Amino acid sequence: MAIVLARKGILKNFEAKEEVYATVPPKKTFSLVTKDFYITPDSLRNVSKKMISKVPKFSISGKIDSLVCPISEPFTGYIKVDKSSSLIGSIEVQLIRIESCGSKKDGFVRETTEIQNSQIVDGNVSNELEIPIYVTFPKLFCCPSLSTKNYRIEFEINILVLFTNNAVVSENFPIQVIRTN
Repeated sequence: MAIVLARKGILKNFEAKEEVYATVPPKKTFSLVTKDFYITPDSLRNVSKKMISKVPKFSISGKIDSLVCPISEPFTGYIKVDKSSSLIGSIEVQLIRIESCGSKKDGFVRETTEIQNSQIVDGNVSNELEIPIYVTFPKLFCCPSLSTKNYRIEFEINILVLFTNNAVVSENFPIQVIRTN
């Protein structure tokens, strides 16, 4: 919105610009798709047998309240470190946008962009402590998930656990972002 206050004579006009976001209460309901997760060294994918010996012994569990996420509401859940043989440096939640363009015949070109990175733990954490996850969707970089014949916009939540010995463990969860109004 732009406002111009015209002044008479030699006085300079006053101008101001401000972004305005309007929200409408939701009209339709959606069903929650909760996801319990459990991460151990044995559950890791894309880790060679040679590298698995460098990954600390750990057990991490948690819950994502819904994989179907209204854009106007936060992404919520919790994560819990059950045990860990190495100290944890931090735990982060990343929001990733995946844009795909192409066709089944020619293949799809896929581009991923990190939209947001929220650090929910800094330093080591007590075992068995439920750490809440509360991440809002950024209005300027997020939109509802979209899938057409030749173009797709998808989203993914990555939970990253960074250990003090420089090992990084990542678990990916595809989510569907929806507009409820």
